[in-house]
Amino acid sequence: MLPESRATTQDTTTRLGGWLFRHRTSLPLPAALAILTLRIGEAPPSPFLVGVGVGTTVVGELIRLWGVYHIGAISRTRSERLGPLIATGPFALLRNPLYVGNIALFAAGILMIRQAFRR
Repeated sequence: MLPESRATTQDTTTRLGGWLFRHRTSLPLPAALAILTLRIGEAPPSPFLVGVGVGTTVVGELIRLWGVYHIGAISRTRSERLGPLIATGPFALLRNPLYVGNIALFAAGILMIRQAFRR
């Protein structure tokens, strides 16, 4: 049996983890807004950077689609029961390709929006 303080810490961690999981889609938005409001120079928009943003968007979405297709419905649920460890397809190359795809999509979106708001 766990000491009371350790059990409380685990309970708090479990609740925090559940909250983070439920809000995982909107959590990056404050960081994106902070990046968008930074004033780093007043250079004109760069077609090269917009192209990099579009390319990164395509790559990020392809990684996500491949991961979701490979893992199936288990990627859209959260349960106490652990399924088998997926070590094939994109999961053989990356531990969690869905997160890698999400990070690429957020980075690309921030890059392209940042370019759109330059004067």
